[in-house]
Amino acid sequence: MVSVAKTFGTALEVAQIKLVHDEIVAGHKATAANMVKYAMGHDPDITLEAEGDLLLRDFFNAMVDANNYVGAAALCWGPPLFHPELNSVREIFDTAAVQPLMLSMGASSMGKTYNLVIFCYMDWLRDPEWTSVKLMSQSDKHLTDNVWPHLMQIHESCALKPLNKVKDLPSDLWMGIADSGKSYGFAGMAFKQSQLSSGAWKGFKPQPKRPITDKGYAVFGPMTKLRVLMDEAQQIPEGVWQDLNSVKASVGEGRVKIFAAFNPEDVSQPVVRRAEPVGGWHSDHQETLYSYESAQGWWVVRLDAAKCENVVQRKEIYPGVMRYEAFLDTLKGGGDASPRYWTFARGFPPLQDSANTIIPPDWASTQRGEALYDGEVTNVASVDLAYQGADKCVIAVGRWGIAHGWRDQKGVTHNFVNRLSPSLNQSRHVLTIDQFFAMPKSLDVMGVTQEIMGKCKMLRIQPEWVAMDSTGNAM
Repeated sequence: MVSVAKTFGTALEVAQIKLVHDEIVAGHKATAANMVKYAMGHDPDITLEAEGDLLLRDFFNAMVDANNYVGAAALCWGPPLFHPELNSVREIFDTAAVQPLMLSMGASSMGKTYNLVIFCYMDWLRDPEWTSVKLMSQSDKHLTDNVWPHLMQIHESCALKPLNKVKDLPSDLWMGIADSGKSYGFAGMAFKQSQLSSGAWKGFKPQPKRPITDKGYAVFGPMTKLRVLMDEAQQIPEGVWQDLNSVKASVGEGRVKIFAAFNPEDVSQPVVRRAEPVGGWHSDHQETLYSYESAQGWWVVRLDAAKCENVVQRKEIYPGVMRYEAFLDTLKGGGDASPRYWTFARGFPPLQDSANTIIPPDWASTQRGEALYDGEVTNVASVDLAYQGADKCVIAVGRWGIAHGWRDQKGVTHNFVNRLSPSLNQSRHVLTIDQFFAMPKSLDVMGVTQEIMGKCKMLRIQPEWVAMDSTGNAM
């Protein structure tokens, strides 16, 4: 039985595993194990509950060893606490399985921390006596009120808890196997905002302490394992990140994994700097940048609520994650240019008023193209009279209308999308600047006015479509 389960760690689909989970929860482990065997093409010959429990645990271990964390989680948890069908779940699990350094950057209510707690719990459940999980946050209160209750809920609802006795010390923020010592298991730790250097990372590294007689020795060897999860990482100061280098030095062969979950509030925050892509942050990344390696070597998973199943379908399919109404409220609160919208609804750092958003010299040339207007357009003009200083007096003329997209210089068409439902195309108002005219500077107000009127009449631009500084001739 053991060899069967270990051979087929990726054989069952999530829908099949969910049915197995339901039987486990109902107390029918022999039936659940037989469902696994039958799905794998073997005779369902298990009659004892203890025998079924053994196969199910081997099945869980096989899935974790095969990096099938979505399947392993579906075996242990079900709705409403966990939804394995969510794209965000698979993105986090698949990345965390293979990347030792991962940043979970996302919108609110997208499971960026919760799913990582589940991931760390599965790694601990696979090897509970020799795995240490450090849950970090900026304060004891946040740990006590948010992170630790999530962990307790995940533990209590797990369909396959550890066989050994688990000890929970809420006052110490520690949980683990009673006989394995407090060096292993889960430990909650807080960093203070004022710390320049935490020093709390000292001793955080795998140790060659696993005895050769341990049942996991053949799989993991003598080394212990370490998982670090930093929640609300946007609040963690630079000194903590600097000290983390000592832990990163032990990364390798899956022994150490470091995760950080955060809302990207400001490009100047230490964690957002570590998430910065090669070449810096650009506005054209907002609709394209979702899974990438940052300039500092962290793998970043961005969780955009605009892609959440509840938002895309405009109804609550999966309770507990971002709802369409909440997404819409955030958008209405400040518009699609507001920092709050990009941070908490789109999971992308707001770029306005940031030194990091200076447009690179080559960016404008790559964005040149022709708007694809749907109907008639209106000719428009804007004037900068520049009465004083060295600036030139310039009039810009262009077209204003509704377009369904634009065609770049290579002839590729880019359709505009509905930002509330990104899977749908939607036309929008577009302004095209066609030409700039330089005019001679003059303090003759009436003369300048007559010249502007003459050019606008020649270009068939109506007075109501001419923009001008209201402190000048426009008065």
